[in-house]
Amino acid sequence: MTNPEVHTCANPQCNSSFKRLGEGQLHAFPVKDPKAWGLPEDAKQKAVWLCERCAAFLYIRVDQQHHRIRLVPKHRRARVA
Repeated sequence: MTNPEVHTCANPQCNSSFKRLGEGQLHAFPVKDPKAWGLPEDAKQKAVWLCERCAAFLYIRVDQQHHRIRLVPKHRRARVA
């Protein structure tokens, strides 16, 4: 297994379910220690999905040291008048 299934939005405050590619943002990143991520030992990557609504205001950041995903708010650019 090289790409674990993605079922729901990575935002724990969201209840959106993954239905098809092209909706939202699917992110995959390589892992060196799959067991530390809670993955099968033959996994080569971790995949996470943000629904379209959450992807509009959140970024996904990977914390390899602590083996977790961080959700970071996007900052809106201030308009210059």
